Amino acid sequence: MYTITRWLKLVIIITLGICLGTGSALAATGTLTGKITVAGTASTIPGATISAVGTPGTFTATANSSGVYTMSLTAATYSVSCSAPGYQTGTATTRIKGGAKTTINFALNKVAVPGAITGTVTNSASGAAIPGASVNLAPGTYSALTDTAGKYTITGVTAGSYTQTVSKTGFTTATKQVAIT
Repeated sequence: MYTITRWLKLVIIITLGICLGTGSALAATGTLTGKITVAGTASTIPGATISAVGTPGTFTATANSSGVYTMSLTAATYSVSCSAPGYQTGTATTRIKGGAKTTINFALNKVAVPGAITGTVTNSASGAAIPGASVNLAPGTYSALTDTAGKYTITGVTAGSYTQTVSKTGFTTATKQVAIT
């Protein structure tokens, strides 16, 4: 009888340990959620990838069609990043607490994609091409020389407004405003 009671106590203790252990493991998870938008707007970024890196491991989620993501994480400190093609990556650090919801919204900036400007420089009186003319954009150090057909291309130009100056010895210098979008 004593042995049965002893074994019964052991079984109860093990069972309680498993149940309590499972309960505390469930309580040790929290939720990370948020919304991904284009910086300065209310436009969402569906399909953005969110990564949470911490001592428990690396976890990822994808923003849904409304730009919202949700992930269940073990309680710990995480470095969280959000990325999407055409946008700068956003980062944050957070502590996930068991049983709690943590919200991190990301407003991502668009990546400035360099543009280009092309054209042909001609003599305003005769319409003839002007080879060797200097084409400059200010502000910046963007420049090109026209080829034998008077054509030029300036690449790698950051989006913005510029003053374009075209000059060649023996001709009047011309300036105009241009926009790279």
